[in-house]
Amino acid sequence: MSSRGLTLIEVLVATSISSLVLLIVGGLYLALLHIDRRSQTTRDLGEISIAMDSLTTSLREASRHGGDVVVWDDSAGGRNRKIIAVMARRQIGWTYFIYDRGRREFRRVESTDAAPATPPLDAGRVLARNVIGVEVTHEDDLYSVRLVAEKNGQRIRLQTQVWPRNE
Repeated sequence: MSSRGLTLIEVLVATSISSLVLLIVGGLYLALLHIDRRSQTTRDLGEISIAMDSLTTSLREASRHGGDVVVWDDSAGGRNRKIIAVMARRQIGWTYFIYDRGRREFRRVESTDAAPATPPLDAGRVLARNVIGVEVTHEDDLYSVRLVAEKNGQRIRLQTQVWPRNE
C-alpha cells in the first residue's frame, strides 16, 4: 500500500509540536521584553541619585551663616516650579536647582549673579526626569532633602540630611 499524504494523527502531532514551539518562543520574547522595560525604568529612576548627589554637594559647600541657600516656589506661567538657589563659598555666583512639576524634571543651572534671582527656567542641564517631589527644609544648620521619582508604577524616594561645611 502506498500512502500519498499525511494521516490525521501526523497532522495533529505536527500542529501540536509547532504550537508548543511557538508558545515557548513567544513566552521567552514577552519575558525578555518585560525585563528590558523594567531595566529601562530602573535606569531612568536611577537619575534621581545623580540629582541628589549634585544638590547635597552644593548644600555642603554653602556657608553656615545663612543667606547662601534660598528655596522658593515659582508659579510663573501656571507652572508650579520649586527653585533651590545655593551659593557655595568656593564659586562665584549661584547654582540653581529647578524642579518643574509640569515636566517632572529636576534641572541644574549655573549663574554668575551676585544675588539670587529667578534663573532662566528652561535652561541648564536636566539631572533627573520622572521626578514627582522635591523638598528641602532647613533647621538650624541642618538641611533635610527629599527627592521622589516615579515611572511605570515604580517609585524611588531618596532622603538625606546635610550640614554645610564652610564657615
